[in-house]
Amino acid sequence: MNLQPLYDVKQRLEQAAIAGAGLLREDFRLQRAAEQLKPLAAASPVLGKLDAGLEKLLSAPAEERSGLLLDLLALTDAVAYTQGETGAEGELIPLVAGSGDYCDVSYSQIQPLVTALTTTGGGRMEIVQESWKTHPECFTDFRVLPLLIADLADKFSGLADLNMRILAALGPAVIPVLKQGFNPAGKAAMARRVEALEKSAGAGENAFYLEMLPKSKGEVQLALIRALRHDPANGPRLVELCRTKKGEAQETAYWALVRSEAPEARQHYAALAQEDPDQALKYLRGVDGQDGWASHLTARLFQAELDRVEEGAPLTKKTQKRFALLLATLCGKRGEVFCQVCRRGAALGRLLEQPMEGSGGPMRFELSYGLSQAAKNWKNFRPQLALVLEGMLMRYPDPELRSLALELYREHGECWLPAALLAQLYALDSAACYAWGESQFYCCDGGARTVDPQAVDAYCRVFGNVQWSGERGRYEISPLWNYGPDAPFITPIAELDPRWFGLFAAAGIRMRHLLVNLLRGQRDRPDILAQMGDYLYNTGVTGDNPNYTHMYIQVLAGLGWRDWKDFFVKRGEYVGELIYLELKMGLEELPVSLEERIEALEAVSQLGRQGKIHFKFYNGWPEKEIQKWIDQWKLAQAKGETGNG
Repeated sequence: MNLQPLYDVKQRLEQAAIAGAGLLREDFRLQRAAEQLKPLAAASPVLGKLDAGLEKLLSAPAEERSGLLLDLLALTDAVAYTQGETGAEGELIPLVAGSGDYCDVSYSQIQPLVTALTTTGGGRMEIVQESWKTHPECFTDFRVLPLLIADLADKFSGLADLNMRILAALGPAVIPVLKQGFNPAGKAAMARRVEALEKSAGAGENAFYLEMLPKSKGEVQLALIRALRHDPANGPRLVELCRTKKGEAQETAYWALVRSEAPEARQHYAALAQEDPDQALKYLRGVDGQDGWASHLTARLFQAELDRVEEGAPLTKKTQKRFALLLATLCGKRGEVFCQVCRRGAALGRLLEQPMEGSGGPMRFELSYGLSQAAKNWKNFRPQLALVLEGMLMRYPDPELRSLALELYREHGECWLPAALLAQLYALDSAACYAWGESQFYCCDGGARTVDPQAVDAYCRVFGNVQWSGERGRYEISPLWNYGPDAPFITPIAELDPRWFGLFAAAGIRMRHLLVNLLRGQRDRPDILAQMGDYLYNTGVTGDNPNYTHMYIQVLAGLGWRDWKDFFVKRGEYVGELIYLELKMGLEELPVSLEERIEALEAVSQLGRQGKIHFKFYNGWPEKEIQKWIDQWKLAQAKGETGNG
């Protein structure tokens, strides 16, 4: 039976639904399709029912056509679907091993991900990130996995690197497809394949790295050399590469050797330290170790340099360069040898801060270890050594390091306070930590109890790395160098005693922004609001930095502050001028209704027209811009939007 008349009727009914039922009687194509259906109607009861429905629709009064049209469309769709078939011609072939699995998701679900991996333009990385977060199973699907590997060559390196990390996280199942079609003379995409391989398989694919290395070039060769570090048996090969390669390849071989567990690594670097200590320190830098050979070798080189200083050797530019390398390399090392270096360096610190030969000034260092610098003389040796310990405590709050910090602070004071404060934040409960911290915060000047400026420096630096995590419901320490997926140095600490906030508020302007940072993210805290609400409100109104106004609003809103009437009027009258972005961001942060927001903006605008306040960088009051802004909010209000209230 030729069913084409049925499909013609279905198409014309769909067109009629789009054009409107009022035009049915003028639709000659529908009438013609109905005529062509009649021979089929005589052969099938179902098609006969459809034919009868068409006659009724075409002769019905205008007010009944819409309902009849919908009923007839539903019947036509049902009949058409019963004629459908499944299957395809040809032989059924299994998926190639490693090309992915079948995931029970429709194409419409994975289509945005497929588009992101196969096109160009902005917004694609966000789609891939969200898909990985919500539906990681889609990435092993045979419709996605090959595209993910192909997109390792994406021109946007950020997305290409994200694809590599996803492939590495998928584990051993994707190893065959990563190796399939691998080109050792390729470019960045092939180098990312190696990186994904070594992250997921480590030494398990050592034979592949060794096989591909002789044929490799450029970035791929460097990635393969880095991968050799996973298998200690590669020690002799890495030593050979250190001796025979040049340029980046040689640098990479040294990098891989120092991070391997090969016995040849210790021997090679011990010999290099004898020949060229600076070169050895260069490669030892960045190697973390609890108490391994890298820590011991670094400590031995540091102690040797301290010996020379203690024996009276003059301080020179060469000495300064060597100690800069030693300090940078010490960061990351741990264990008893690390503690011994810190103790001796602290004891000899004054000798190392004497004027250098011929220069008139002490040795100075530009190292920061990713920590904010507040201390006045932080470039001197002792503050730098204290920063090393502070940085290590940020990353590894070991009991051994905590004890060392408190010991050095007791014996040498001054620059060791930040490390000691960190140790107490980790070790004590909130009340005990506050009691200890308050006792260090003040000094006696002529009998009067005053805030110690050095304590302000120390507390700003330490608490500047403390933040509230709403996701985990706790305070955490996370150093400024803690970035990227491979550096998860986040350490929880006890809930901060609310008295800290009052202490910092009383310390003056230097600690205001620190206070805001500590309170951001807190939600519905009437205890903190009762203590700090008025202070934060008044500081937001009178603050001298307009870039922080919306942050004060954020904090107050989070804590539960409700009295927002005339906030920007008071601020405008106090400072005399506002910044457009300050007003815009601040008003959008206010947790009030659109009506209250409009009233606030109109009140500010009235002051502007009266000349009582003005906008910085504007010549006169921007009446048109303000009115446009008000009109937009009124339009949103008319649509039923309510704002944040």
